[in-house]
Amino acid sequence: MRTSPTALTSPSKRWGKGGVDTINSRILIRLCKASLVAAMALLLGLVAFNNIVDYGDNWTFVQHTVGMDTVFSDSTQRWRAIHSAPVQQLFYLAIIATEALSGSPLIQSRPARRR
Repeated sequence: MRTSPTALTSPSKRWGKGGVDTINSRILIRLCKASLVAAMALLLGLVAFNNIVDYGDNWTFVQHTVGMDTVFSDSTQRWRAIHSAPVQQLFYLAIIATEALSGSPLIQSRPARRR
């Protein structure tokens, strides 16, 4: 296959109208999707890692949240409070497991390859 001399020397033929390569919109969309998946995997992985490493501080926060001890005493929502420490612990472990299990498939995912 022969190329014409103008195709090799003319900047508009080599680089497009603006002088730069144009990126295919399909490739751009795939890159955006892959970036979003990578960002979500990183976020969920860091949150799960933080909850495991800094267990004590996060446990205090979850304990106060689930126990609803900062809600006004005459609130009608206090019936939802969980005061049992083992149930609160189970709740916190379920939060960590959910974060880790949600991030794991995203970390292991690979973009589909064309054949």
